[in-house]
Amino acid sequence: MARVRIKKGRRKRARPDGGRKPAKSGRFFSRGKSLQAIAEEKAGRKFLNCEVLNSYYAGETGDTRYYEVILLDRNSSRVKSDRFYLQIINSKGRAQRGLSSTGRKYRGYAR
Repeated sequence: MARVRIKKGRRKRARPDGGRKPAKSGRFFSRGKSLQAIAEEKAGRKFLNCEVLNSYYAGETGDTRYYEVILLDRNSSRVKSDRFYLQIINSKGRAQRGLSSTGRKYRGYAR
């Protein structure tokens, strides 16, 4: 289990230097994926020996949102003995490829 902190709000991009029409250089862009999906990817990159199973909302402050990400240890004998979990730990980078439940939502798949 890992608690992940994500900054709230839209993505801010730096203004380009010269050579462009200023009106076309918007600074704020909405994200293509949810903050929860970003939190799962962040946890998957941090804990290389684990695989992301799922996540849930844990709370928020004024500028930060927290999610708790459920991780499976690849080396655990208990996880290896379960057929369902064995299938999950054999597929590497599930969160980065959008295969968790949150990732499937932003890719356009129903629950």
